[in-house]
Amino acid sequence: MRPVSKGQLYIYDAATLELVKAIEFHGDVDNLRYDVPNQRVYVGFGDDETGAIGSVDATRMLALTKTPTWTAKVHPANLMVASEGDQIWTVRGCAIG
Repeated sequence: MRPVSKGQLYIYDAATLELVKAIEFHGDVDNLRYDVPNQRVYVGFGDDETGAIGSVDATRMLALTKTPTWTAKVHPANLMVASEGDQIWTVRGCAIG
């Protein structure tokens, strides 16, 4: 059964589709991107008050950052990671409210 809690990043076993771990973030969690060179997953998240990009160590399944990167009534959308893993681009999502 799929968990339905907002604010969670869910990590599943690819072979069994069993839930391995859930990592708590703030607000709406979406826009995942994998940084191959650094083995990190970048997560766009936020709500109607804050927006942020978080990062997760993909090998240890630990959140590295979960702090909002700006405060506006938007959250990041369409993340893109450079092939070298040294830059991330995003656009701010649509304003809410």
